[in-house]
Amino acid sequence: MKKIIITLLAIIAFAGGYLVYYNSLPVANVNGEKITVYEFKKALSKTEQKIQGVKNQKINGKTFKEIYKEQLLNNMINKKLMLNKSLKEGIKGKNDTDIINKLIAKKTSYVGVSDDEIKKYYEQHKNDYVYADIYRIDLKNEKDADNVLNMLNKGSNFSDLAKKYSIDTATKDNGGYVGNLPLSQYSATINYNLKSNGVVEVKLISGIYEIVKVDNIGTKSLDDIKDSIKETLLDVKKQNALKDFTYNLRKTAKISINNSLLNNVK
Repeated sequence: MKKIIITLLAIIAFAGGYLVYYNSLPVANVNGEKITVYEFKKALSKTEQKIQGVKNQKINGKTFKEIYKEQLLNNMINKKLMLNKSLKEGIKGKNDTDIINKLIAKKTSYVGVSDDEIKKYYEQHKNDYVYADIYRIDLKNEKDADNVLNMLNKGSNFSDLAKKYSIDTATKDNGGYVGNLPLSQYSATINYNLKSNGVVEVKLISGIYEIVKVDNIGTKSLDDIKDSIKETLLDVKKQNALKDFTYNLRKTAKISINNSLLNNVK
C-alpha cells in the first residue's frame, strides 16, 4: 500500500512538473522575449467566450478558433513590440494600454484631413446624406396590416393609426416616429428603395408586418456634416498609419512562432 501511494505521488509530481515545463514553452519569440504557453492560454481564456458559438465553423479549411488563436497571438506580438518601442522612446503611462495609446497617438499625430478631401468625400457619397423623417407602424399579422393600409389609403392620419394599432412600443406613442435618418440606410434595413414622400406598402420584416412613411426628404449640406466626414476620414487615415507603423515594427523585428505548439493549445 505504501509503495502504491509513493508511486502515485511520484506520478502526480511528474505530471505537475511537466505542466510547469509545458506552460513555460514559448509559443512565440519576439526579439529574444518569450510569449509562453501560459501567457497565451491566459489571454485566450479571457476572450474565448466571444467566439463560443462559432469556434468550430470553418473558413478556408481552418476553424474559426484556429484563425482566432493566430490573430490573438499576432496581437500579443504587436503589443510586445509596441511596449518595447515605447520604452526606447521614453513613453510612460499608468498601464500597458495607456502606454500603447500614447505611442499610437504620437505615431499618428501627423495625420490630417484637408477641406478639399472633405468636399471630395461629400460629393462621392452624397446619396448617404439624403435624410428623411421616418415613421412606421408595426403589426403582428397580414390581416391587421392590410386593414391599416386600407385606412391610410382612405385618408386616415398615419400618426393616429400608429398610436392606436402599432405593436412597436418604442415608437407608437410618438405617432410611429423613428427619427431623421439616412434614407439609404433605412431603405437597406427594410429592403425597399425609399425615394419619395409618402406611405410605403406593407413589408414583412423578421416576422413583423411593417408600414413605413417617409417625409421631409432632403440632402444634408456640406456644412451640416463637415465635422462628421472629417472624423470618418481621420479615423481611416489613422488606422492606415497604424497599420504601416505596425508593419514596419514587425519588418525589423526577429519573430518566430511555434505553430505546432500554438495548434495544441486548448
